[in-house]
Amino acid sequence: MELSLHAAWYLVTFYDTADPMRLLHSFCCSRDRQILDWLRTGPRFVVTSVQQIRPAQGPQAGWEVDLVRRLWTARGIDGQSVLIVEDVDGREYEGLHAEAPNAPLLDRALLAEFDVPQTPPRKPAVRRGRVHAGAKKRRP
Repeated sequence: MELSLHAAWYLVTFYDTADPMRLLHSFCCSRDRQILDWLRTGPRFVVTSVQQIRPAQGPQAGWEVDLVRRLWTARGIDGQSVLIVEDVDGREYEGLHAEAPNAPLLDRALLAEFDVPQTPPRKPAVRRGRVHAGAKKRRP
């Protein structure tokens, strides 16, 4: 028997304020509750970014990665606490299963907001010829 689980992963990047160099550290977690715990650790660890990694939708295999702009907490109508992830395009996903919220949410509160840099569109890579060591230059 084979069991397939389509759950999101999170890549969390942070620094330790006790470190004078403020080196960035990252870890990957599979539970949205771990992100909540890290954000509540207090002022010593500062989370600088979160990325959501989720299974690709549709017939393609693979993964989709989105930078997270905001994290929200809310309560479902059943009383359970829910983590809402908002990506840079404004799309919202509900915690573990990375699906759009499908039920009304109550008591929504902003938990964290991250400065997400605006990245310019990527230019296609241009391959340029290289001169190898010892090669003679050609004269016209």
